[in-house]
Amino acid sequence: MHRKLLFLLLIFALVIAACAPAATPTPTPLPPTAEPTEEATTEAVAEPTEEATEEMAAEPTEEATEEMAAEPTEEATEEMAAEPTEEATEEMAAEPTEEATEEVTEEPTPDKAATGTAAAALIQGTSTASAMAVQATATAAAEARAAAAAAEPTEEATEEMTAEPTEEATEEMAAEPTEEATEEMVAEPTEEATEEMVAEPTEEAAMEEATEEAVVEATAESSAADEFVFGVVLVGFKNDAGWSQAHYEGGLYVEEQIPGSRMVVVENINAANTEVPFESAIAELVDQGAKLIFTTSDEHEEDTTKIASEYPDVTFVNISGDDTYTGEAPENVGNLMGTMEWGKLIAGCAAALTTETGKIGYLGPLINFETRRLAASAYLGARYCYEKYAGGDPAELQFTVSWIGFWFNIPGVTLDPLEVSTQFFNEGNDVVISGIDTTEALTVAGQRAAQGEKVWAVPYDFRDSCNAAPEVCLGVPYFNWGPAYVDIVSAVQAGTYQSEFKLVDPDWTDINNLATTGIGFIVGPALSEEDQESLDAFIAEMTAFATDSANAGSIFLWIGPLAYQDETEIAAEGEALPFIAPLGEAPSIWYLDQLLQGMSGASKQE
Repeated sequence: MHRKLLFLLLIFALVIAACAPAATPTPTPLPPTAEPTEEATTEAVAEPTEEATEEMAAEPTEEATEEMAAEPTEEATEEMAAEPTEEATEEMAAEPTEEATEEVTEEPTPDKAATGTAAAALIQGTSTASAMAVQATATAAAEARAAAAAAEPTEEATEEMTAEPTEEATEEMAAEPTEEATEEMVAEPTEEATEEMVAEPTEEAAMEEATEEAVVEATAESSAADEFVFGVVLVGFKNDAGWSQAHYEGGLYVEEQIPGSRMVVVENINAANTEVPFESAIAELVDQGAKLIFTTSDEHEEDTTKIASEYPDVTFVNISGDDTYTGEAPENVGNLMGTMEWGKLIAGCAAALTTETGKIGYLGPLINFETRRLAASAYLGARYCYEKYAGGDPAELQFTVSWIGFWFNIPGVTLDPLEVSTQFFNEGNDVVISGIDTTEALTVAGQRAAQGEKVWAVPYDFRDSCNAAPEVCLGVPYFNWGPAYVDIVSAVQAGTYQSEFKLVDPDWTDINNLATTGIGFIVGPALSEEDQESLDAFIAEMTAFATDSANAGSIFLWIGPLAYQDETEIAAEGEALPFIAPLGEAPSIWYLDQLLQGMSGASKQE
């Protein structure tokens, strides 16, 4: 009887193995296990405890289900084929215990139901029942695998998973995992694992984050190291359509031409603006990293020389000053100026070609060496063209200068340039040449022309100034600071800048080439074609003079006889007045002490 039952159990195991899906990979064989001892066999078949019964009745976990459905290992087959002990045989034949009965009556999983049916058929010894049991077992096993794959582990299964493993389970856990177990390991982590991963970053993640921060910091430091900051102190506002805007756009040109350069600007720095003293403006620029600062007015000259010693690592370049020439400037101060005398000669010529009354007004700022020589240059150009190209008598040409007191209007401090321009036109001057930083003369001319008057104006400093009233604009002499600024910034950046008194001239091959010229002149829409031809001829004469090496150091038309208003001779017949000479040693254009004879207006501040 025992052998018959053993034979049927062997057939049962082989049938289950044959019915297992072919796609299920064979798990890696476990190490050979010795034949169990009698005690172990007895323990294996003993009546289960209540806890074990509940555990067996619980819904299996996904891992358990897959393990039950998988092809049995070789060791398991051998164990099933081994001759059972007497106690085990008796227990198999005996009436089940109460706990076992409860286990059977529990709602079985498909595997357990099919296994119970097959066991009953074997005990009865019926071959037909055996066949039915085999078929039922195979069908139930397939259904169990499908159900187990989608099922959520029960609370009991979760508890079983966290419970202390048995000796056999420990050995199984130590064995090489099956493919199914491997797939489970790479599945979505549990909530506890996810929290642990978020809470405590791995060493690799920490290193990656530190590396990323280091790269960002290094990039910022590299960008700061590559950047060159230069400051610009404006006496007026950067959008004044005049002197200050010309400097501001010169700085923009530097940013376009020199990679990594950055301009920082302070505006309206002058004696009338007590809210922002010059010293505070310089400190602000240095705090922003400026290594080079352009102070853009003679208004800033003395202050620049004084403050430079407080910032020995900063280079200062004052525009229109001459402390470098006189030797008063410290080593970190240089000077820069454009030879606008050439531009003013052209402006005076355009005015003389256009005037119908023979009366020209000159709207002057404050009175100093610079403003006197620029007004005088306009006068020389007007007198020359009035005679040579317009056919008038230069002795009859009236050229009047009125000063407002500063470079632009400051209410309560200066004369109003709108009122001074209006007065010029009221007195019969039909052309006003501006010498201030802003465009009031052109504005008033446009207003008067709109009322039917034949009046014109010539603005100053900035190449787009005619846009304020193009219909009355004869043209504009302008500064082009960009190329000179680029040269200075490049030299300071390279550490090769030397303090110097630098003058920039027109590019006589093309005075309006913005990449090369320092001084230019834009012909305005209001200049007639005939007068433009005459003006072009005058510019050609200037070019010939300037490019002749024999005339180096002098300016066209600044040739004697020349005298001051008080009739003091400064250049004899045919003698060229030098552009600059040490003050007090000899007369020069740069240090013109009075207006010229033939001009009307004050030469000194009253």
